[in-house]
Amino acid sequence: MAAPRSPDTSLDSSKAFQLGYQPLSLREELEQLKNKI
Repeated sequence: MAAPRSPDTSLDSSKAFQLGYQPLSLREELEQLKNKI
């Protein structure tokens, strides 16, 4: 039996950006990961 889900399960991240989310570029993310290992 599946668990109930929210009617909107889209991958739209516009609300996160409106709230101030500022992700790093892919290059910056990879550089940070590289520096952790």
